[in-house]
Amino acid sequence: MKCLQKPQVINVVMNDEKMKKLKPALLSGCISLSLSMFDNSWTLKTMIAAIAPGLCTSILLGLPFLIHNHIIVDHEILSAIVKDTCVDLLNFALAPKSVPKVIKSPKCKHLEVKFFHQELLKELKWKCGVINARLGRTSQVNCEHGENFIAVNFIGVVKDKLESLELQQKYNMLEDGLETEFGKIFEPISDVKELLDNIYCRIKLKDTMRTISNRTYGCPCKYHEAWKTLIDMHIDSGKIRLSNLSFTSPSFIIPKTDPMALPCWVNDY
Repeated sequence: MKCLQKPQVINVVMNDEKMKKLKPALLSGCISLSLSMFDNSWTLKTMIAAIAPGLCTSILLGLPFLIHNHIIVDHEILSAIVKDTCVDLLNFALAPKSVPKVIKSPKCKHLEVKFFHQELLKELKWKCGVINARLGRTSQVNCEHGENFIAVNFIGVVKDKLESLELQQKYNMLEDGLETEFGKIFEPISDVKELLDNIYCRIKLKDTMRTISNRTYGCPCKYHEAWKTLIDMHIDSGKIRLSNLSFTSPSFIIPKTDPMALPCWVNDY
């Protein structure tokens, strides 16, 4: 306990004659006081509290306490909320007790992870077996509950049926579009007797036995050897082959700036 620098004199504020006869109390001692919640979730700021002998209660908190701890009091809803943390001092709930953390050794952790891994593999193998049985990949799979799954590929059947229906719908749409666009072409052919007999024009075809005259273009003699080299190279590589046809594709060569280089051969296929 410490002594106040300036002792305080207090008196009872009442007009009763009996109370007026009481002597004023002198507050000279003080202590450092710090309050906290029941679960220690929040602690008030440390402050100086005066010691009052014969006080009607253990602790009496006033306006300086509210100002020092930034507490807002709402008398209508009976709340005292701390402005910084939004903690309601009059309506608080005890926080659940924290479970003490068990520290495991590395060996124990390794064994636990290994056990979980084995259990996971068992469950995964069983689940894959059930799925394979339903897809028709195996004949029969026994469940751990005693149930048997027959190897019927329901998913595959439904998938094939949906694909066939979708394809049939697509074909029907294409067929309707073609009939709408080329409706005149798909009309039924009239009978021969209904055809017209009058001849308005006649188209005479060319003689199919007539041969077309070939045209040849000259080439300077100095390019004959280079052109033969190019022809042999293309024959050896398989790009062209020997033929006895009377028709040939027009071709020509373009000399390059380098006189020692082979010219550029152009073919019109």
